[in-house]
Amino acid sequence: MKKFVFIIVVLVYFSSCRDDKIINFDLSDYDSKIVVNSVNNSDSLVKVFLSKTVALATDTVIFDNIKNAHIELYNDLITNSLDSFALSDTLFNYGYYYNPSVTASIYDDSVYLKVSSIQGDAFSKSEIPKKPELKDFSCEYLFDSISQYGRASYFVDGHVNFTLTDDEPDKKNYYAVKVFYYKNNNHLRNVELTNSVPVLYDTYIYNEGYIFSDSLFSNNEFTATFDFSIWFGDYSNVVDTFYVEVKKITQDYYLYQKTYKQHLEAEQSIFTEYIDVYTNIENGYGIFTVYSSKCLKF
Repeated sequence: MKKFVFIIVVLVYFSSCRDDKIINFDLSDYDSKIVVNSVNNSDSLVKVFLSKTVALATDTVIFDNIKNAHIELYNDLITNSLDSFALSDTLFNYGYYYNPSVTASIYDDSVYLKVSSIQGDAFSKSEIPKKPELKDFSCEYLFDSISQYGRASYFVDGHVNFTLTDDEPDKKNYYAVKVFYYKNNNHLRNVELTNSVPVLYDTYIYNEGYIFSDSLFSNNEFTATFDFSIWFGDYSNVVDTFYVEVKKITQDYYLYQKTYKQHLEAEQSIFTEYIDVYTNIENGYGIFTVYSSKCLKF
């Protein structure tokens, strides 16, 4: 009897699969939204990368950059239009609007962004974090080589130690730490960090390093230790100078990076839960943020 019931269930299942359903979507009225990607060091030039969303039925993954936009940065005291400033025309950076003179730090404690284009107006705001308070900053490393396939192969192993002081104990603060160096062609290369207790930290993204909050602090201080290893291979690739950067970031950037990592880990699989990447862009998508950092060279 059980076998008979099973056969009936299987037949019903496959017969239902043959009854195809066609669902029509009307995408003719699709209006694209502005997508902003603007992550700025408070001591560097302000750059804003603009693109726009595409319809679901579009058979391309190429970013459609916005080439005609009016951009303004302002706060209560300063208004500075980026409309007359440069739009990068290089193939890789096309869509970047940048200001050759204005840094975010001139806006003191916060900065507002307004983008106007044919897609409409988008708005955002970023606080400008204070410089991270560091002490007992040290970096120890060792250059060495091993014989591999009859020739020397060069590498460096090291670790970084520093203590962060919470200079704003009345509010939640967020941080990131990364190591990088420049190759002989002056291209920046990020270095993967490791930690003996990575569970302490909220997230790790290769180009950003470890990201964490002040929930790790005790008595307004937190001591961090990270290890790193750089494999150079041939001696001609050896670089003897590298950098450790500790950032104080905004809550917006912290939430964006956490959800962005979850999105990457999902790999767009149909079997994973939908990941809504955090955005602080009103009437658009993406991220606008400013961070402050201290960078030491070793």
